[in-house]
Amino acid sequence: MTSRERPVMLLPAPTDPADPSVIRWRVGPGLVRMDGEVPATQLPGELRALVDAGVLEAVRVQPGRVDTRLAAGHDPRTDGSAVRDALFTVLSRPGGWPVADVTPAVAATAPSGHRLDDAVQAGADAELADGVRSVLAGEFGGYTASHGGRVELVDVVGGVVTVRMGGTCHGCAAATVTLRQNLAIRLRSLPGFTELRSIG
Repeated sequence: MTSRERPVMLLPAPTDPADPSVIRWRVGPGLVRMDGEVPATQLPGELRALVDAGVLEAVRVQPGRVDTRLAAGHDPRTDGSAVRDALFTVLSRPGGWPVADVTPAVAATAPSGHRLDDAVQAGADAELADGVRSVLAGEFGGYTASHGGRVELVDVVGGVVTVRMGGTCHGCAAATVTLRQNLAIRLRSLPGFTELRSIG
């Protein structure tokens, strides 16, 4: 599955009924890898256009969630679809929410005594690990098992995926080719993936 074919899960979630201006969107794994309110000047173009048009007032992101606050006079029933369309366009791009937009202003929203960048990276790595497990359990896992081999996830740190080859894959001359031309290509579609390593 390529990044263009990867489905974007984007569902409105219940928020505070006393504040209907906030629409909370549940976002698919790995599509958001930062945490904090994003300054209007750093919003992706589609969302910045809604701010400039006076539809949106603020956007806050965190892994698995995007909160959008509508400007005064706007209603989720009439303006929610425009916000959803903009978010869908942004999150459908390779890598999901653009991490390049992280700035000290966003990082400063971390609670005291807590390194926000570490927590966000840990959340992104956990989501990436879930994606890797799905790949290993799917068609790729079936392919290796059919040859008497197996590939196991060891860990994910900073987007670097480490796997262990077992069974007939361990020591096989074709193992490197299997990893580079089969597994790595599949993992490239997962947001946050940077490198594949193997041990054993």
